[in-house]
Amino acid sequence: VAVIANGGLLVQPHLVIRKSRPLPDGREEPIPVEIEPPKRVLRAETAFTIRQIMERVVLEGTGKAAAIPGYSSAGKTGSAEIFENGRWLNRHNSSFIGFAPVANPRVVIVVTLNRTPKLGGASAAPVFRRVAETALRVLQVPMDRPETLHEPDPPKPEPAPPTLLARIDEEPPQPAPAAPAPVLLGPKVPDFRGKPLALVLREAAALGLPLETLGRGLARTQSPPPGAVLPPGTPIQVRFGVGP
Repeated sequence: VAVIANGGLLVQPHLVIRKSRPLPDGREEPIPVEIEPPKRVLRAETAFTIRQIMERVVLEGTGKAAAIPGYSSAGKTGSAEIFENGRWLNRHNSSFIGFAPVANPRVVIVVTLNRTPKLGGASAAPVFRRVAETALRVLQVPMDRPETLHEPDPPKPEPAPPTLLARIDEEPPQPAPAAPAPVLLGPKVPDFRGKPLALVLREAAALGLPLETLGRGLARTQSPPPGAVLPPGTPIQVRFGVGP
């Protein structure tokens, strides 16, 4: 993910214990550090496309809880349901990995939580938001989306017009025609059943669909079902299994 945040460049990580060492006369001497030049391992165009997809996870998909007030962010949720002693435990190893701000990333953060009752978007993503918010403030990174700090107040409803009483000799008002049924908008859910995990991930990424995967092997069940209209912001949950 750091490669994606760096535009396709792989940077050698360093653990900094201290930046200087004391001299006998009491002064501090900077410690020289040899840093290897970054290596390109991914095309810049490819890294940019993946970055956009990961940003949509936060804006529209399963990572909405990772949104940072005042900053753009991008990432991916992860949820692996735990299988022990021949049964599913309804507990997950949940994760979220992401970076911020999107256009000029300054931090990459990985959050992993074990045996949580919730999926990654509901458990790990909020932790990412709190850590990233603190880190960006400490690093004094300028906000790139200050408009997200304060959401505008919803408009106040206008007062209803006064009710007019009809005369007895007037014809009673005719009932208004029934409103048409609302039309559901959104993409249709594809059929992932019987497909391996890698293929499902590729197809969902190509269509820009949010996805939550559980298990491994071949896709067994999915919700919403194939052909259904996917409401905005709703992830498709696909459970995988091994064997017939």
